[in-house]
Amino acid sequence: MGAELGLTDGINFIVPIRHPADVQNPEAQQRFLAQLFLSIRAQTDTAYRCYIACSPEQQLPDLPERFARVDIDLPPNHALAESESRGDALLAVHLDKGTRVGTVAAQLPRDALMMSVDEDDLIHRDLVADIRSSGWTGGHIIDKGYAMPDPQRIFPLENLHQICGTSVIVPVHYYSRFRGDTDQIFTTRELGSHKWIYEDRVDPPRHYRRIPFRAAIYRTSHKNSTQRFVKTRPQIQTGPLRRRPQPKIKERKAEVPFIDRDHPLPLTQAVREDFFGAGQSLV
Repeated sequence: MGAELGLTDGINFIVPIRHPADVQNPEAQQRFLAQLFLSIRAQTDTAYRCYIACSPEQQLPDLPERFARVDIDLPPNHALAESESRGDALLAVHLDKGTRVGTVAAQLPRDALMMSVDEDDLIHRDLVADIRSSGWTGGHIIDKGYAMPDPQRIFPLENLHQICGTSVIVPVHYYSRFRGDTDQIFTTRELGSHKWIYEDRVDPPRHYRRIPFRAAIYRTSHKNSTQRFVKTRPQIQTGPLRRRPQPKIKERKAEVPFIDRDHPLPLTQAVREDFFGAGQSLV
């Protein structure tokens, strides 16, 4: 499929949304989506497009300018519901998410920057402006942000890119599928996992620029969270694994995610303006 969507000089956000039957709290999902749309629409640099990769029956809030819906007719994720291990659960999540992300990515120019954004997260209004003004042509990561367990508080979060899917911005061609790899399961899983693409050891090595401010809010501890569901499964690794070496243990230790629970921060007016516009409620 040739390039049909997207910007080459800007950011292409892709928001994969699971099948409605897989959502425990549809009301909360609609609220989170509306907040995410505000967060993206608030960008100070409008060189972006946002593609919502969802099922045909998915209900969505009104789409702002520069947003587009891409219907992808997938069934409910029975493999996730029936998973008996953490590995099986992650595989099911990655394949569903990767199919949705990959369907949109296949229609983008190969040199375009893309970012998968989870439906329940928020991004800083200066993200697009910072990336475009940096002059960096490779990948970017968000390693600093906030965790938000409830609508009243946020906590500083270090190495956010190790636990939050809304953290990696890369050229489309970083993904193996768009470099000619025909392994369908592997390439789909790579598209569905932010860690797989960030930790992929290719030759020559990739270097990532780190966004120099806290650029994402990672929403945790709610009923629709797939992370929360996955953690209920026994920690047994199954399913297709990465084919190239992963980072060494020493490097992994240097990037352990840390939520500073001793220093909660209120959702001030300044934070609201940074992430989704003033005066909006997160309840």
